[in-house]
Amino acid sequence: MVHMVRAVTLAIVAVSISCLTTQIDAVPTSMQDMDDELAGKVDPTVASRAVPTNDKIYKLRQQLHWCGSPEGEVGLDDSHCQKQFPASFSRDFSCPLIHKRDPSFHTPPSSAKEALQLLESEALNPYLPGNCSAVVAVIKRHADDGNRHGQDYSVRYLGGGPDPSQPHEPWSSSKVLAAAHAAARMRSLSNGSIGLPAQEEAESRSSPSLPLSLQLGDMLTVITSYDESLGLTSNSLGAYFQSIGGHELANQYIHSVLGAAYDNETFGGNYGEAVPATLSYTFKEQGANKSLTEKPDPTPSPPIPNTMSSVTMAEWVRRLVMFREDAFHGQQLPHLKWEDVQEILYGAASNSQFAPWFQWGGMSMSSDIYLQQGFNLKDSRGKQHPTQTDSVDDWVVFSKLGAGFSSIRDRFEITLNGYACTPEYEFVLTGLVHSGVSLTAADELMQSTVSAVAKGLSEIIQ
Repeated sequence: MVHMVRAVTLAIVAVSISCLTTQIDAVPTSMQDMDDELAGKVDPTVASRAVPTNDKIYKLRQQLHWCGSPEGEVGLDDSHCQKQFPASFSRDFSCPLIHKRDPSFHTPPSSAKEALQLLESEALNPYLPGNCSAVVAVIKRHADDGNRHGQDYSVRYLGGGPDPSQPHEPWSSSKVLAAAHAAARMRSLSNGSIGLPAQEEAESRSSPSLPLSLQLGDMLTVITSYDESLGLTSNSLGAYFQSIGGHELANQYIHSVLGAAYDNETFGGNYGEAVPATLSYTFKEQGANKSLTEKPDPTPSPPIPNTMSSVTMAEWVRRLVMFREDAFHGQQLPHLKWEDVQEILYGAASNSQFAPWFQWGGMSMSSDIYLQQGFNLKDSRGKQHPTQTDSVDDWVVFSKLGAGFSSIRDRFEITLNGYACTPEYEFVLTGLVHSGVSLTAADELMQSTVSAVAKGLSEIIQ
């Protein structure tokens, strides 16, 4: 089924890179020397921590109608089932590229407002097509304490298009951000013991298709894949996570914690459907005798609109993906744990309702393929349904898209939030395109936008 309201793609692209070993003849005498020695190298332990991707994932996507709809769009819905997965899988993947220090890059900012001041707002203008805006945060990692894969990194912010940083409607792209806020709220209420790895527990169900225990990680996969096999919908689960986290609290969060780029940004709205009545607000950590019962937060009246800038959303995505690295900078998002972020990026860690072997859930299973297309990311084995296991990919894509028709603005819009680690670059991208003609035209514009960003990075970033 094709849904008019969709979630914005949070794309993490983990790149296909050969694992290199390097003979270092002399011990670097400074951080800069260390970066010079290791620039362009990769961490050889990335592949050793991974396991082969289960090839059944390609058939499962078709069986569950997560792709291949004749009514869908090529980039937005993967109507031709072209989505690729790396040959290897690891829930602890981190981009393995090491770069020299670059004076055009900055220490990661502590707020989106600070990031806005660093934005080169016209840098991508020569590349982007019309009716398209983008904000890109390019990341360069550096060596740290003699480790090949350091925690230290710097960022450069590039923008382009008409008002690339102005607040706009993110559509369903913000659903995973609602889940991130819900996780922080759950951790705060439970003294850190209950988060997104938990399962929702019910004494009974009005829907017989649902088990009495349902993992929140699987709900995140429903949100990104638009699965309907569990009797739940992406839009209703977006509202569920807003209810867990609290609508007004979410609105406060983007300002007090993220330091939103603009004072008039708002967040805490639902997504066109009510919270599923069959779900409870009791959460239990798997394998532990700990639980949390929350009081659901009703939708406020009037409802809070979701209106956020690309800079604020890009910063939120960056701080999720770089959660482990931000410990180095003392800027980790409060209350969250890496296990919560893993559920957002990969879905349930075990015992998934979709399959006992299920790996690529959460944002890695988003229905769009924009970043994969724009940066030509493929399974290194060269087949959509690979059977060999003699090669390893060091890339992954995490994404969440959003799309809809605005009767106020009289146009079709598509939004994209994404992180990517390619063989050349690591970056976060937030994009907005619109067309007064059709959703298909908007889909083609987003494909062109991501390809344009790829070309721009190849000419701007050294």
